[in-house]
Amino acid sequence: MESQPSSAQPSSAQPSPATTSAMVSPHSFVASLSSMTQLDPNNIMEVLSRMIYGSNMISKAGGSLPTTYRICYAVFQGQQIPEEIAENDFEYKEIREHMEFRQIPVSHESILQCYRETVQHAQAAKYLITKIVLQGRYYDEATIQHAHGILTHQIHLSPQMCWVNYGGYYRPLDAPRDLRFLDPS
Repeated sequence: MESQPSSAQPSSAQPSPATTSAMVSPHSFVASLSSMTQLDPNNIMEVLSRMIYGSNMISKAGGSLPTTYRICYAVFQGQQIPEEIAENDFEYKEIREHMEFRQIPVSHESILQCYRETVQHAQAAKYLITKIVLQGRYYDEATIQHAHGILTHQIHLSPQMCWVNYGGYYRPLDAPRDLRFLDPS
């Protein structure tokens, strides 16, 4: 990768070694997509990261574009991603700054949720692209439910709706819904 996206917010901290080393070269997932599409691996990374960032922004989820890019790069490279981040981690500070900038209520749990939303969105996208595009399998109910389970792991809709009760399952019609994406503010 030649450069970071230019929309990075200033910060005195540096990325963790795990996410920094993830930016060295694309993993076979991206290489396979590149071979199949004849597109540059960096372009593929850029498009997939922006897709995930944009989707997360619709529902006020996830972190900044630079955070999303680094996390996506690590996930798509196949690196082991920590399930949680600590308060002194670069990503934690960057997500906090992003949430404050977007005027989203900030707490330790909300920062961890934004981190998980980004990681899991990348993992779910990788799963679907691998299965449907690279392996050429038809998508079916089980595939969609599995991707939904990846996407919703440890993301509670409300205190009454824990992720284990809805992740990977069809929701009943009266289940609480996250309507943040409908709020124009």
